[in-house]
Amino acid sequence: MVKFIKYLLAIIVAIVLLFAGYLWYLGLFSSITVDERAMGPYALVYQEYVGSYNDVGPVFDEVYNKLVSDGIDATLSMGVYYGNPDVVDELELKSEVGSLIDEVQATLINREKYSVKDIDQEQYMVVSIPFKNSLSYIIGVMKAYQAIEAYRLLHGYSQSEYSIELYLPDKTYYMMPIVQ
Repeated sequence: MVKFIKYLLAIIVAIVLLFAGYLWYLGLFSSITVDERAMGPYALVYQEYVGSYNDVGPVFDEVYNKLVSDGIDATLSMGVYYGNPDVVDELELKSEVGSLIDEVQATLINREKYSVKDIDQEQYMVVSIPFKNSLSYIIGVMKAYQAIEAYRLLHGYSQSEYSIELYLPDKTYYMMPIVQ
């Protein structure tokens, strides 16, 4: 019986260590740095969405697939999120999500067929989180916005009306405009 308990404890310890190692790999335990930097300009082909930010994934896919079917290259995604989900009821959260297009495509795209938002270059508080898999988004949201909010309060900046998430193949940028 004692052997069985030791064996069971060894398995439990191994599982806990593997899980902790996986969370470390995803960046859960890494420190976050907030930088101030100019980001943009961007041309975002988007669709408006009202509801929980957790449910915007299919909207990204819809915009991307529509662009690809029209022969428009759009490999990067971006979301503009209005409202803090800790304060605003999730049924009232507003976002504009979709794909980025380059400056040439932005001048050629049919703006009657597509909603295009031109985002000027601006100063942002920025956090970069490595992308490992879809769990990186959850960890990123948890860590990035907490760090940005602490940084904003420390520097006496006003609350922004929106935040932006720029999704690259290897990282996600969480950006909030600096409002004096």
